[in-house]
Amino acid sequence: IVYTTNAIESINFQLRKITKNRGHFPDKDAAMKILYLGLRNISSRRGGTSGTGTHGWKVALNTLARIFPNRLPF
Repeated sequence: IVYTTNAIESINFQLRKITKNRGHFPDKDAAMKILYLGLRNISSRRGGTSGTGTHGWKVALNTLARIFPNRLPF
C-alpha cells in the first residue's frame, strides 16, 4: 500500500510556507513562477528524480507487475 495523504499534505504545507514567506506577488505569473520553482525544489528532495515521495518505488512497481501480470499498463 502506498500512502499519499501525508505526501500531499507535506507538499501543500511547503507551498503555503513559500507563499507566506514571500508575502505578495505583483501578478499571477510571479505567483506561478515561485510555486513552480518551489515544486521543482520539493520534488528533487522527495523520492529522487521521479518526485514520487516513495523511495524504492521502481522495485515495488516491478514486484507488483510480476505478481499481477497484465494488470499494470506500461
